[in-house]
Amino acid sequence: MYSNIKITLISFIILINLLLSQNFNGGENLKCQDQCNRNWMNKTFLKELKKMENKCSFNFYITSGYRCKNFNNSLPGSDKKSTHLDGLAADIKWDGSQKKLNEIIQLAKESNYFNRIYFHREPSNRHIHIGKNTNVNNFAARDLTKRSYYKYSNNNANNIYAGLIYNQKNNQYIRLGYHVTLDNGNSGFNIFTDKLIRKSNENIKNQFAIGFNFNSFIILGFDYYGLGLSLGSLSNNTNKSYYIEPALSMGFIFDYCDVWLNIGNIIPNKSSFNEIKGTNISLNINIGYFNSNN
Repeated sequence: MYSNIKITLISFIILINLLLSQNFNGGENLKCQDQCNRNWMNKTFLKELKKMENKCSFNFYITSGYRCKNFNNSLPGSDKKSTHLDGLAADIKWDGSQKKLNEIIQLAKESNYFNRIYFHREPSNRHIHIGKNTNVNNFAARDLTKRSYYKYSNNNANNIYAGLIYNQKNNQYIRLGYHVTLDNGNSGFNIFTDKLIRKSNENIKNQFAIGFNFNSFIILGFDYYGLGLSLGSLSNNTNKSYYIEPALSMGFIFDYCDVWLNIGNIIPNKSSFNEIKGTNISLNINIGYFNSNN
């Protein structure tokens, strides 16, 4: 009996979602476009979306709705925490009209329900994303036109890179590294070595470090954010010391280079090297073949 009730409830939910989907042009695209073929759109979301369309001066054509994790991660530029995964987002076709975009943004604000409007202007991928993020209270409308191009290549053989680092003390380092892509470019880690090549402190004769950095693709100002740890050695005329440096990194990625802002804290094991102790802010520019969409 319990199993019959469960089957009846599931069938009822599927029927409701189907009926709601048919109210939209392109409603068939609300279901996942992967092999799972699920339509797990949130019913309240669909009702609010229909209310918005009824107030809008043009009809919506749905291009994407619910996504399973596998399908979402297979899309270049997708957010691994996308609200599509919860059935709380829909993409609609857009002709690039600024007037229509402004209307969508205004109606979303007035709805007191939708709080995320993202849009892509590329002719091959032009659409407006309408979403409800339950983890935030603020409203945001963002142009993500370039985001889909800025992810690390899935071909890890291409991810060897070299770069320069400049810090606030006017020291210059050379970096050699290797980036390993994880989760279809949504995250990854770097293994690198740094060598001091120009120094501002004549007491320091040599400085060398090896490090590790884990980074994740997050649509929030920068393309990637990361946490890292370096282990290094340095020497002067009489002594040698070792140090550790935990660091927070924020970066942008382009076709053949990436740029990182690093904020670290150097901790030497000898007091005779206290001149390097403390906050270390640096800019790192690397050259390599990074872009996954080339």
